[in-house]
Amino acid sequence: MEAGSKQPFSIGRMINRAGIYTTGEVLRTVIPTLLLPILTYYLAPDDYGIVASFQALAAFTLSFSGLSTSRAAAWRYLTLPKDDMAVYVGNCLLITAISTIVLLGLALFAGTSISEITKFPSNWLIVIPILCAADFIWRLVLGQWRALEQALQFSLYNILLSATNTGLSLFFVIVLALNWQGRILGICFADVGFAIVALIILRATGYLKLSFNRGYITDALAFSIPIIIQSIAIWVQSSSSRLFLNNMVGLAATGLYSVGYTLASVISLVVMAFHNAWMPWLYRCLKENDQKIRIKIVLFTYTYFIVVLIAAFALAYIGPLAAKLILDKRYVGAGDFIFWVGIAFAFQGMQLMMHGYIFFANRNGLIAKVSIVVGLLSLGANYALIRLNGPIGAAQAMAIVFFIGFLLTWIVANSVHPMPWFSALRFGKQRRQPE
Repeated sequence: MEAGSKQPFSIGRMINRAGIYTTGEVLRTVIPTLLLPILTYYLAPDDYGIVASFQALAAFTLSFSGLSTSRAAAWRYLTLPKDDMAVYVGNCLLITAISTIVLLGLALFAGTSISEITKFPSNWLIVIPILCAADFIWRLVLGQWRALEQALQFSLYNILLSATNTGLSLFFVIVLALNWQGRILGICFADVGFAIVALIILRATGYLKLSFNRGYITDALAFSIPIIIQSIAIWVQSSSSRLFLNNMVGLAATGLYSVGYTLASVISLVVMAFHNAWMPWLYRCLKENDQKIRIKIVLFTYTYFIVVLIAAFALAYIGPLAAKLILDKRYVGAGDFIFWVGIAFAFQGMQLMMHGYIFFANRNGLIAKVSIVVGLLSLGANYALIRLNGPIGAAQAMAIVFFIGFLLTWIVANSVHPMPWFSALRFGKQRRQPE
């Protein structure tokens, strides 16, 4: 399908693609989840805390790698002709190269100060910009497949990346006995390898051309800079808690929290898989400007809200039991975090449903503003609740701020692109009444 092609409204088609994405996300996430019993056997909670700190730092740095222009590229796949899109991707890679050089310099010259704040070894900071550059590159090809609704390719790529990551981590941790360093090396080697594959795919499919274009660079930055602010704020909401735990409680608490976070991420994988199918589908439907379609979208959204909340509460019961069955006894306490983190992921999924309306209205900056407000609330909530309730306060803070973020985003989305959120309910009720 070429950019801008039009398909008829079909919830069934969208659900079918969501099913492919969900299956792929389940397999992608199950692979590292199966790694948990092994890692919790070979790695002490302190070691796992270092790995968690690395992942938190990488998530933060990713916002600055390429200045998040992969998000702009993912959206432009829907609107630009193929030849123009190839140039657009090439200019995004130019931005990535420059930003990576800057980040490497920062890691080299400010490493000691960063290490003191984060409790992560300074001599390993240099691998983070390289990892994030690789991550950026393979996100470009995933954005292409998502926009062009090639769900199978998207899912297979993710599954293979996850399997390679897991296999290399097992080799480095068990065979070479490299402890937490082995887990980090497994992540890095897999990402770099798949970034090379992504470049080959982009070139082979005609979606990569290295030709400087000031207009495309300006467009990508204009789209993405507000998203950088949003990404940082989201990082504060979901990942800064690990640094709070590092400094207020200790690396072992961070390790337990991170294992519980991983187990609860089954909710995140479902909502993100659905989001991958939802965004291009919603974009086409909103272009129709048909009131009947808008009502169906709203009713479907409410149904989704109910389903994802039920799933989160079900996980609250199943998760702690699973933790006792599969984890080393040193990590049984990780089950305590699952309920709150699972609820947070459910609210995140509900919030993501609203982003499409704001993107469609080309008001990305409003998402950034909401994220800043919620991010600031998150800092205060983490500090207060960890002091009040101990490590579990980090998970409670995450749930509270994600709920607030969802409500604020819903209000903003309706202000820039009104939808029949109340009249659709009356319509649905009338349809259920017998004639």
